[in-house]
Amino acid sequence: MNTNTTIEYIRAEENIHPSKVWKLSVLDRTCFPMVIRGTWIFDVQLDVNIMKAGLKKLLNYYPHLSGRMKDKTGIHLTNDGVPFTVTNDSNLLIAAAYKKGDLIKHFSTEIKPSKIRRGIDAPMSIKITRLEDGSVLGIQCSHACMDGESFYTMVYNWGQICKEEDFKIPVLDQSLFPVPENLTKDQVEQAAYEYGWKRINKLSFFKLLPTFIPGILKERTNAFYFSANALNKLKQKISTDNGFPCSTNVALSAFISKMLMKLYEHREKNKMHPNYSGKYTQPSCRYSINFCR
Repeated sequence: MNTNTTIEYIRAEENIHPSKVWKLSVLDRTCFPMVIRGTWIFDVQLDVNIMKAGLKKLLNYYPHLSGRMKDKTGIHLTNDGVPFTVTNDSNLLIAAAYKKGDLIKHFSTEIKPSKIRRGIDAPMSIKITRLEDGSVLGIQCSHACMDGESFYTMVYNWGQICKEEDFKIPVLDQSLFPVPENLTKDQVEQAAYEYGWKRINKLSFFKLLPTFIPGILKERTNAFYFSANALNKLKQKISTDNGFPCSTNVALSAFISKMLMKLYEHREKNKMHPNYSGKYTQPSCRYSINFCR
């Protein structure tokens, strides 16, 4: 195997707000132990220099991804950079890459929430692997910095920048974000119960342990292959049925739910939320796919 690796830290072209802090909300801090991980396989050789130049411009719009944590309040916009790894695996074909036991571990650089908290790791890592007949792009990002929608939008925007095409500029001014009401714990609990949430007793958690522990220790499924053409058809179908545009994140979530239901033989009409009155049922599926951990 012919492999060699280079690592470079890519920084935003301009450090516009060096003294500011990207504040983490209560929900952000709750999501801190999780990492969103995406892997893309291309049947062409990605131009690494164009990708790097595009990332420098992209980080102007997402400065917190190039920052570091210094305390528990948030991410300081230090522009210390995002690790960008390039690996040559010239003897590996795309067909063989699909058969790798764990695409994510092999084709991306791990980031650790504990090191992000201490300001050691960046909130995001990027890795490009050059194959014999293509390339693989692997990205890992702290779930405290981005949810699924913003993560895939960010990757899309990066592609638009590399192609020198327009994209919708993200809004990162946190003063414009809606601020939740200042409620007491009792008020929040009461509101949750009124919406139909149920209190889970400690015994229920113990019952979940036999399922939870093996799921952490080993993978349950291999990767599902989903073509771009099939994804577009699914998005169009959902948009037509519901009367509003369907995002890529929603379409992928629907596809994964369907595949897991088939895989574990769940019925399509299963338990659903007592207040739910929509067209689609909510499966009582206990299993998850390894997109974020």
